[in-house]
Amino acid sequence: MNKDMSRSHQCFFIALTLFAACFFALSGFAVYRISAGDVVETNILALLPQGKESDLVHYADQKISNRFERRIVLFVGDVSAEKASAAAKKIQTDIDNTKLFSAFKAENQSDQMRSLTDFYDGHRASFLTAQQKKWLEQGDAKAIRAAALSQLYGVSMPLVSAGIQHDPFSFLNTYVAKAMDQTIGDFTVVNDIPIVLSDGVYYAVLSIDLAGNPFALSYQNEVVDALDQIQNAATAKNSELSFIRSGLIFHARNGAETAKSEMSMMGTLSLTGVFLLLLLVFKSLRPFIVISLSIACAGFVGFAACLLFFAKVHLLTLVFGTSLLGISIDYALHFWAERYKQEPWNARDAVRSIFPSISFGLLTSIIGFLGLCFTPIISLQQMAIFSIAGLIFVYGCVVFIYPVLFASVPRTPAAWIYDGAQKYLHWWNKRRERNILRIMFALIFILVCALPFLEGKDDIRVMQSLSPQLIANDMNAAKILGSPISTQMFIVRGADNEAMLQTMEDLSQRLDDLTQTGGIDGYMALSNFVQSQHTQTANISLLHDFVKNHEAAVKSLFSEMMLDENAYARYLAFLSAAQTQHYTLPQFLDAANRDELWMLYDENYHGQTLGFVTLKHAVNIDALARIANEMPQVEFIDKVASLSSLLDRYRYWAGILAIVAYVVIFMVLALRYGLMLGAAILVPSIAASFLTLVIVALLGGSYSLFHVLALFLLMGVGVDYGLFLVESARDKNATHITRAMTAIILSALTTLLSFGLLTTSSTSALHDFGMTVLIGITITFILSPIVLMGIKKEERV
Repeated sequence: MNKDMSRSHQCFFIALTLFAACFFALSGFAVYRISAGDVVETNILALLPQGKESDLVHYADQKISNRFERRIVLFVGDVSAEKASAAAKKIQTDIDNTKLFSAFKAENQSDQMRSLTDFYDGHRASFLTAQQKKWLEQGDAKAIRAAALSQLYGVSMPLVSAGIQHDPFSFLNTYVAKAMDQTIGDFTVVNDIPIVLSDGVYYAVLSIDLAGNPFALSYQNEVVDALDQIQNAATAKNSELSFIRSGLIFHARNGAETAKSEMSMMGTLSLTGVFLLLLLVFKSLRPFIVISLSIACAGFVGFAACLLFFAKVHLLTLVFGTSLLGISIDYALHFWAERYKQEPWNARDAVRSIFPSISFGLLTSIIGFLGLCFTPIISLQQMAIFSIAGLIFVYGCVVFIYPVLFASVPRTPAAWIYDGAQKYLHWWNKRRERNILRIMFALIFILVCALPFLEGKDDIRVMQSLSPQLIANDMNAAKILGSPISTQMFIVRGADNEAMLQTMEDLSQRLDDLTQTGGIDGYMALSNFVQSQHTQTANISLLHDFVKNHEAAVKSLFSEMMLDENAYARYLAFLSAAQTQHYTLPQFLDAANRDELWMLYDENYHGQTLGFVTLKHAVNIDALARIANEMPQVEFIDKVASLSSLLDRYRYWAGILAIVAYVVIFMVLALRYGLMLGAAILVPSIAASFLTLVIVALLGGSYSLFHVLALFLLMGVGVDYGLFLVESARDKNATHITRAMTAIILSALTTLLSFGLLTTSSTSALHDFGMTVLIGITITFILSPIVLMGIKKEERV
């Protein structure tokens, strides 16, 4: 006997040593990773699944989005254009001195425009607008004459210095004016600073690129603090200055601050609620202190476990982790519920008594959370790993640490919670099985009737609650700059630059038609600024043929313009020579030297040339999709729609995974308890899952992916309740069942305290998760004694 006890003690201390070694190893690893660099992710898009779109679509999306992620647009406003420009000049210098931004160049806008217009001037015969082509094709000499004379005697200053000898119709000036409107809109340039007038205020526009990661917490704070100081210094010198700033980094920082605030609030309220509950029930601070420390360590272990598998842990995983309290405390509560025994207290006996139930509970919870690991959403994978590691740690604390710390517990817990559990079980015992079956059939009937009307819907746009002030800033910025860029765009492929440009020109014609009908407000494409060599040749030939075939009308126009008699022959010879002189797309981009144009081009993607067409305020999405379907070398990207559709698909597969998890858990339970009792253990959580979805859909009109994913958590907790009741009832001792029910009541209360707080989150994903758990746990608790009916049936069998 003594040998057995000695061997048991040795095994216990070996297990305790291994447990402590694992904890310190993980903690050391976490400390190393934290000291090595930023390990917290704040990008809300990191929550999203990676789509199964082609590599091309993913590449294009990354190219465009990465560009916008690191861009800040700062507007410096004043009633005087000169004062706005002067303030912007000073701010440029201050921004450059911070070293927080990419090499900030005070680019000379005049030089840029001059370089672009010089390029156009050197290839003046190649550029024609759609209207000019129409006049030439129809031989409309009257329209051409009117346009030429209007340009010659008009009040507007020509943009291109091409001599009248080389551009007698002034076609190039019209084309360049349209191209400039695409790149600089209604801007004027004052002291090399672009200025735009909006609502009586002149705004100097500064476009700034970030040097660091806009989702790094420390970098966000440095950038925002630096801009605040610069703006305050500028305002101190000129109180009439106004500022508008727009950029992803401001939304990222707001989301991070909101998540940290929610994490702090939820953790504080959860701990306060649990503190009061444990103090009232166990009349001692020691249970709360030890449980809090073990759960805090469990949170750190969960964080460290995530760092084993991921480069960064999402901030929302940590927010979710604060709610781990509601589950991990269950094991400790069952340990403490054993204190209601009448015989003298023995901590090791208490652990032995609850060991089967908490062990099977841990197993089923792990099975439930493993379902989340198979979802493609990284944050949910992290939440699953975080929870599994945390639960295992708390389980180890209860099994190995609690018997040592709580070898003596002098105080007797409060009787009111025990009496409440006893009365609740008595109320259930008074219900006849026939009545219970009627209730179950009624629930089944409700579910069968309601399920066809449940609508699942996921919208990526509601995943994060954005700051109204930041949204207002973005709207003001869009108003100043013109129509905002849409999330939709086209990708145009080609074997080379020429093939890509020809396809883009065809696409542009269709988009021009759609712009006329109001389907889009406009678009940005390389074909608006540059022509394919095929089009260059066609344009020059069109001009040449018109001049040759309408000699009399052209000579008459030249005479009106007071050109000498040889002008006609010189212009015809110029057009003949121009037919062999073509420019290339890279030559144009080098001359233009504008980032927004380079962004629309990729020279070598797996041997193909790519062009990107961004849209402004896309309205008719169906028409845009049809255009892409009709053009084999064109793909249409609608990021919002594709991500929302992706979430819809994963909501369906999450439901399938939940069913698979239930089947696996049932097989595990059936091996230990038999088919009837194994099924009875699952009934409350399965019924609660369906009822919760019905209630959620009725309250919100639909249910989302995150409602379904919360069912995995509901599954683990619900099965735990059944297991604890079954294990406590195996020795047919009513007091054991009452103790188990006492722990379940305390468990339900702490779970509702922690996960219920998620419903206050401004992040839709967390709110949906919390709402599902709040409703589901309540229903599961109410139905949990059904498992006792399954035990009675087994006894009769």
